[in-house]
Amino acid sequence: MDLFTGLEGQLVKMKINVCENTEPFAPRSGEGFEYEVLVNPEQIQQKFATVFDETQADGTTGADVRFRVQKPQNFETNLLFDGTGVIANDLLPGANLLGLKTAESVDSQINRFRQVVFDYNGQNHAPNLLQIQWGSFLFRGKLKDLTITYSLFKPDGTPLRAKAQCVFVESMADALRAARER
Repeated sequence: MDLFTGLEGQLVKMKINVCENTEPFAPRSGEGFEYEVLVNPEQIQQKFATVFDETQADGTTGADVRFRVQKPQNFETNLLFDGTGVIANDLLPGANLLGLKTAESVDSQINRFRQVVFDYNGQNHAPNLLQIQWGSFLFRGKLKDLTITYSLFKPDGTPLRAKAQCVFVESMADALRAARER
């Protein structure tokens, strides 16, 4: 009996692509338009929120809560950036154990990431519209918040490891929103 039966699946990494508009979503590829994570996130968190009007008259003990809006979905995750060379961006596990390849610096990885997800796009007068895909997970929206925490450094202060805490907010074309609402 093979110990790894059923585990033959290929490693698929989370990809973030720039899209031109919300309808149709047409993800672009190539340098400056896509970012593939070095290490897949440990977890992803989706947040859904409904806003109700909870106004009640003075002196009453309850209210007829009325629906107002459903806010766009939020998606949160943490991404790892590593410049130690321990995590090689290769298909072979442990491909860089002998140190034969030079690792991309953390600053360079973060700059490439920011170029795709955060930087202001002068043509659209806004940050890029994004499509994030990993397995069956598909999210379309924009980066709302980005917090980068550096956690490992060379003796000269050069960062070797960082974590990006990302919050994305859903973006949907009015035509699609109207179709969903019927």
